[in-house]
Amino acid sequence: MPPRDWGRPLVTFPKPGLWQVPTRLWHWDNPCELHLDRPRALFVVSFIGSVAPQGGGTLILSGSPRLLIQQERLLTASEQRG
Repeated sequence: MPPRDWGRPLVTFPKPGLWQVPTRLWHWDNPCELHLDRPRALFVVSFIGSVAPQGGGTLILSGSPRLLIQQERLLTASEQRG
């Protein structure tokens, strides 16, 4: 059976200059509570053009899904609702 939802594209257009790694305002594109018992999604990044060093705009950190799930488990119910 095919998936109900095939996901969505994320389009980022390059801007002049070097991209700096942000120190705040990070986000996760999927609710953590969906993944507490097991991973349920896959995030695929592909490029259709060349990307210069420090020219990207989407950052993926190794192990970040595991860290987010660990953080989600430590939050109280009121903190999870925002």
